[in-house]
Order: sequence, then C-alpha cells, then structure tokens
Amino acid sequence: MSGQPPIIDPRVLDALLAQPIGADTARLLELVGGSQDVLCRELTRLRSADCLIYENDNGRIVLRRAGLPTWRDYVEWRRGCTPSLAPASTTVEVYRQTTSTQDAVRRVVDRLGRASDGAAVVADEQTAGRGRLGRRWVCPAGLGVTVSRAFVGDAGDASSDRLTLHVAVAVAEAVERSADLPSGTVRIKWPNDLLVDGRKLAGILVESARLEDGAAASIVGVGINTHVSAEDVPQELRDVEPAVTSMAMQGWLIDRLRVLAEVVCAMDALCGAKEDDLLGRWRVRSTLLGQAVRLRSDGREVAGEVVDIDPVRGLIVRGERGELVMLPAATTTVLQSTHG
Repeated sequence: MSGQPPIIDPRVLDALLAQPIGADTARLLELVGGSQDVLCRELTRLRSADCLIYENDNGRIVLRRAGLPTWRDYVEWRRGCTPSLAPASTTVEVYRQTTSTQDAVRRVVDRLGRASDGAAVVADEQTAGRGRLGRRWVCPAGLGVTVSRAFVGDAGDASSDRLTLHVAVAVAEAVERSADLPSGTVRIKWPNDLLVDGRKLAGILVESARLEDGAAASIVGVGINTHVSAEDVPQELRDVEPAVTSMAMQGWLIDRLRVLAEVVCAMDALCGAKEDDLLGRWRVRSTLLGQAVRLRSDGREVAGEVVDIDPVRGLIVRGERGELVMLPAATTTVLQSTHG
C-alpha cells in the first residue's frame, strides 16, 4: 500500500462499478452497516473525489464516472483482495498527465530496486507514449486506460516474447470480464495487438531494465481504447491496418476504472499461472494460427503458414518449401495474413 489513508470506501465504489444500470440502495446500506447517514457520507466522499453519481427514477444509485482521485484507493484495494497474488509492491501511482507511463515505472524501478516488483503507474492522459518498433501511442484525457507495471526478479527475467504472450492473454480476458463479454470476443494478433472484429482495441509494450544488483526487470505497458470515438482517431491512424476501435465504438459502455482494475489484477495473477495453460489460452484467441502469412524479420520476408508459438523463440511458421522458421517478436512485423 502507499501509506496514504483511503479517501473513499472502496466497497461502495466496487458495488457501483459492478452495476452500470444502478446499484440497489439496500445493497449499499448493507455494505456500510445499515446506516443511511453513513451511506450518505460515503456517497458525498465519492462526489468530492470527482465521481459523477445520481439517483435514477427507479431509486437506484448510478455511477456515471469514477473520479481520478479514487483510482489509487480502489485498485490497491482490489489487489489486496487476493493476498496470495499480491506482489512486493501493490502501490499504484496515478497521474493526470504524463509523457509515458513506461518512463514513470522505470523511475520507480531505479529508486526501489527489487521492492518495485508490482509497482504500477496509470495516466489519465499520455502525451508521448511508445508503441512497438518505435511507434507512438498517445492517449488523450478521458479516452483510454494506459498503465505500466514492473516485473522484477524471476518474472522480470522472462523473455520479451514470453511476457508479451502472457500479458496479451491476461489483458484480453480482463477486458472481457470488465464488460461481461463472452470469452473469445477479444482476439490476439501476434505479437502485441488485441483485436475486436478485426480492429485494434489495445496494444502491449515490453521493455527491459537491469537493477544495480544485476537482477532483471521488465516494464510492461498496456494501452486500451475505452472511450475513443471515430472522430478522436488521429488522421495518420485512420488508414492504418488494423483499423482502430474502442470499447465505446463497440457499444460497451463501461467505466475506465473497472477496466483498469481488472487489467492490473490479471497481470498480478500471471505470476502464479502455468505456462502450458497460458499457451492454450493464447492459441484459442490467436488470429494468425493456421493462417497463411507474409512477414518481415531482420530485413527479409518470410511467407508460409503459422503452425504454433514458442514462448521464447517466437512465432513458428512453416515456409513455402516446408521448412520451419522461428520468428522473434522483437524483430518481426506481420505484413499480410488471410484475415488481414
């Protein structure tokens, strides 16, 4: 925990987040011990923390938007709900604006060393974020979830390919849970894109670091388009494949805080997950498995059929002459596939 006292009761906020159409007042009263005065005080605290809350015609309490000042308390509380999965640091730093959450986490790693494992940084607005292969990832205020997390020690020593694969599965499942979607709605386009209906919903970036004592660290950044509209997509991205989508563009109206909490907790759970299980979950979501593809890797083009994935060595492609080729994510770009 951060050492700062919580400004809200996260249980009340959790009940509101779980019921987008409005929480039953009796349920909220139960959470606070049956006192109407206490409930009124808690709702006042939430409103003072920039939460937009109102009572609808059916007498249900509706959370229209969770205020940024509540994010730290709520996510730290959610992480603490499963102590066996809690990393060394469950602290979440929340910025209204930052250049890059990756750089912010790197500063935490430099400052705390091994104790930074699990540290997460979230930004409402990211102005100079990075994507894979030097691409830009900018997140305007209020339109997405941008979070980076530190993996230190054994988890931090995982290869970039392995960690990207694992996080892709975790984030895909977290998005589905947050919006109560059927399993398989979110697909994975190797190595680091999450797609819905062939359009890009989210991206993942893994960068490495090394501590003074020689321990390995990885910094994993996740960017999810939650409330982006077609008009918000920058002109330079409108003709890029895959096209951009968002949870709002898909009609999934969900609070960003619920998405964020699910994603952070899903990344925490990775440390206890079995790799064979994660590989199986990746395979059923893959957009490339079994598809004819054309890729560029280390300056050469490779064409063939994707037959599997190796968590360390990358995508396994059967070339046009029947040979098997291993293509690492760090140096490979998908140029074309039968599914685009």
